[in-house]
Parts: sequence; structure tokens; C-alpha cells
Amino acid sequence: MTCLLPIPVAATSTERVDAVSDCVLKLPPLATSAFAPLPHLRLFGSICSWLDPPPHVTDPAFVAILLYFMTVTAIAHALAFHLTGTRFLSLALTFPLLHLLATGAVIATATTHYLRATLPPPPAHSHTPVLTPVDIEWLYAFDVHCNAFFPAFLAVYVVQYFLLPLFLGGASGGAAAATTGGSLIRWAGNSLWLGAWGAYVYGTFLGWEAVGVERATDFLWGGVLGGALWLLGGVLGLDAVRMWSRWVMGV
Repeated sequence: MTCLLPIPVAATSTERVDAVSDCVLKLPPLATSAFAPLPHLRLFGSICSWLDPPPHVTDPAFVAILLYFMTVTAIAHALAFHLTGTRFLSLALTFPLLHLLATGAVIATATTHYLRATLPPPPAHSHTPVLTPVDIEWLYAFDVHCNAFFPAFLAVYVVQYFLLPLFLGGASGGAAAATTGGSLIRWAGNSLWLGAWGAYVYGTFLGWEAVGVERATDFLWGGVLGGALWLLGGVLGLDAVRMWSRWVMGV
């Protein structure tokens, strides 16, 4: 939900800021508190195009903090798996640059193109500000990604790290992996990934729903896809934690 105000063109910057502040106060609690622990989130991004300058730039401080956290967890994983030399350096760069920035850039680009292609054009002869395809900017999409990524980061890069001895310490395959204990551990690991994916999907939905994007509910289909993959993995005996460990750290 967003608040679109008929602000006069001749209004000063101060008057525009006051109008936007009044708009924020009228939002439901969910829109203003969904990401309260992450104060950098701008629920309006560049959608409040009447604000001069528009608050469309992702807070570099929060991105820097995420990069720092990703680097620290990369080093922790490298030490835990006794990686040295180029493998150590590769992992230290892969977590922040590939997992956070590159993946986020791809997702933000795809999201921007999708929303621009699906949003209806502005109605003709309308003097009321409405959300149009041109209002969807890449930087806001990346901002949404960073916020949605944070809970997924906690699940996959922090909680999973401390549980790796449990997830990887059991049987590695064959008949032993089909035992009740191995199946429960595999189910727990897959469920952790499902929770991380669900948090990312829901965070993405909140980020776009908060600014009144009607197609925001489309992102919730990602949760349905994640649930389907979780069920498929259980049937086929796939282990998300082991697959991730082999791909990322080669173990």
C-alpha cells in the first residue's frame, strides 16, 4: 500500500518532505514496522518521485555491513574446512561478491524488467499520481533484495554454520544415509533452507507491497515453488546442505 498525494508542483522541498511524512504516518503498522530492525529500508524508494532529491539510493552503510558479515562468515567457513591459499581467497570473495552483490544485481534486474512489463500504463487525463512502469527503478529493487537477503543470511550463513557438524557429521551416502537418523537430519537441513527461501520471498513481497505494487503477490509464488522443491527433495533423498557444501567449498 502506498500513499499518493496530489502535491502542488510549485511546492517547496520542505513542503514536499512534510507531505511525505504525513503520508508515512497514515500507513498501516505493517508497512512501517515490517523491517524495523533494518532502518535503512526506504519503503517508498523513488516511488515518491515528488521528493527532491528522491530517496532511491540504497544505504551504502547497510550494504557495507552485509558485505562485512558475508566476508566474516566466508572466513569462518574457510577455517572450519581448513581451506588455504587460493581456495581460501576464492571463498572469501565468493560470499560477498557473488552470493550477495552479483546475485542481487541479477534478481534486481529481473524484478525491474518484470514489473515494468506487467504494470498497467497510467490512465489518460488523470491528475492523480499513480504508480507507473517508469517509477520502478533498479536501485529500489536492489534495496528490497538487501532487506530480504538479511534473514536468509542468518539462516544459511550463520545458523547452518553452527549446525554443519550435525548436518555433515553423519553418514555420507549409501544405505546408511537412508536410516531414520540420517533422514531426520536431511529433513532438518532442507527445512532450514526452505525457511531461508520463504523469508527471502516474503521479504521481497513486503518490499513491493509497501509501495503499492499490485503485482507484489506474484512473488509469493516463489514460496510455492520452494515448498514443491522441498517435497521433491524429500522424495528423492536430496540433501540441500551437502549439495551447498560441495558446490561452495568442494567438500
